[in-house]
Amino acid sequence: AVCNMPSTEHASLAAGEARIKFSCFRSPKLDSFDEDAVAAQISGLSAALVMLEKLGAAPIAPDGKLAGNAGAVCTEGILVSRSGKPPGVVPSAADFCVVGSFDSEKWSCEYGRTSSSDCAQPTSDSPLHWASLVRAPKEFGWDHQPQYLLHGHALETEDEARKLNIPISTQETLFSTKEDTDALMELLKEFPYPANKIWIRKGHGFVILGSSIDDV
Repeated sequence: AVCNMPSTEHASLAAGEARIKFSCFRSPKLDSFDEDAVAAQISGLSAALVMLEKLGAAPIAPDGKLAGNAGAVCTEGILVSRSGKPPGVVPSAADFCVVGSFDSEKWSCEYGRTSSSDCAQPTSDSPLHWASLVRAPKEFGWDHQPQYLLHGHALETEDEARKLNIPISTQETLFSTKEDTDALMELLKEFPYPANKIWIRKGHGFVILGSSIDDV
C-alpha cells in the first residue's frame, strides 16, 4: 500500500528531508547488549511489523520506506525497529536497535546496534517510543508500565477517531520532533494506560500499547 499521509509528513519525506530529527550517539556499551536475551522480543516485533505491512497499516512512504515501527521495553532501555525499513523484507536482528536513553532537552539518544548490523539507526519515532514506554508511566504514575508498542498509519484522522471512539490529539505536528512528542504526552496524560490502549496522533498515525506482543 502507498501511504496517503497528511501534508506535513508527506511533504517532509517527499522533499527528501531526513527521517531522524534528533541526534544519535552510538554507545559501545549498548553495542554489547545481550542479543539472546531479546531474541524472543525481536521475533515477536518482526512478526508484528510484517503483519502491519500486510494489513496496509504500515504503507510505503514517499521516500520508499515503510511508515510504521515497533518497540519493546528491555533491560538496557527500549528495543526498537530501525529507521527506514524497506518494504517486503522480514526484519531480522540486524534491523533492531537498543535505545538506552533519550534526552528530551538536548533532543538526542544513545543507542546500540546488533553485531550483525553495520548501519542501522533507531526509528525516527524513537521519541514516541521512549515517551510512551518510559516517560509517561513514570511522569503520570500509571499503575502498569506497557511493554510493547506498535505504530502505523492506518488511522490518523479525526473522522476515523470519532467513528472508532479512539482518543486523538488536536494538533498536527511533524514526526520525530519535540512538538510531536509533547502532543503525544498530552494525549497519554488525558487518556492513561491501561484504561486506554490505542491513541491516534492527528496526521501521524496510531499508537498501540500493551503488556505483551499478543496484547498489541
